[in-house]
Amino acid sequence: TPPPAVPDRDARIAQLHRATHVRRETRELCVLAFDHRRQLEQMAFAAGVPLARLQRLKEIIAEAVVLVGGRGSGPHRLGAIVDDRYGSSALARLGHAGWWIGRPVEIPASRPLEFELGDNVGLGLVAWPRHHVVKVLVNYHPADPIDLRLEQERRVRALHEACAKLERELLIEVIVAGPQRAVTAHTAADTLRRFYNLGIRPAWWKLESQSSESWSEIAAVIAESDPLCQGVVLLGLDASEQALAESFAAAAPFPICRGFAVGRTIFGQPSREWLAGTLDDAQARERIAAAYSRVIDLWRAVRREPRQRSA
Repeated sequence: TPPPAVPDRDARIAQLHRATHVRRETRELCVLAFDHRRQLEQMAFAAGVPLARLQRLKEIIAEAVVLVGGRGSGPHRLGAIVDDRYGSSALARLGHAGWWIGRPVEIPASRPLEFELGDNVGLGLVAWPRHHVVKVLVNYHPADPIDLRLEQERRVRALHEACAKLERELLIEVIVAGPQRAVTAHTAADTLRRFYNLGIRPAWWKLESQSSESWSEIAAVIAESDPLCQGVVLLGLDASEQALAESFAAAAPFPICRGFAVGRTIFGQPSREWLAGTLDDAQARERIAAAYSRVIDLWRAVRREPRQRSA
């Protein structure tokens, strides 16, 4: 490949710079995702409590992360994905402690994608601490109606460009399953391939549970399109711990899978009980911390054997 005529405008060099200078995480991630807004609002409505209570709930969840971290995380890095609508104080607490932090920019359930920071999303990102990873959730399927698909792609590209200019890590969470959307073993890989073909190369992907066949194809697409990608973290979608263990087991043999970012499986039921007044702060914190620890142990258990084989 000939050298670029104008190096400072070359996309390949810019990507290499971002991957080696901006991206920095080497450990696997065990992340408690509690950037949920719509789902927690529904819990608050069901419990008949004001939405202002969600601020304290997210503080308790952040305290659970700190509690688990104090017990030791081994070779993994702990962290959180948390919003600033209800989680501003939780963000401040975790930000000062040096945790891995992801922060959402999407308006929940928007399809096509919309940003809470407005159309000029880069302007809002300027005020964020540099170490906050920009997280966006997009409900997307390669067979979506063309107008919807193109609009979604346009907005993800705009976010990607803003993150690139501001040297911020981007995590793209893709939900391909949904009503009247057929999902095959190839759907997730086809989605990633489409984004890569558009020049979108996030530091992280966050994906649903996949079969071994799907993971193999996803790994091949990432290796071909962006070998410097930090990797994939698995989401939970409020699955049971047993279902989560099966999901982890399918992903563990693939090095591109770098951990998890799970939410309601960990905090869902304790949060409902706390909002209903049947748990106090300390009890909720302990329950959430215990569930978080169990999920970390689930990932460690299935990851141990592949690590031994590669040693």
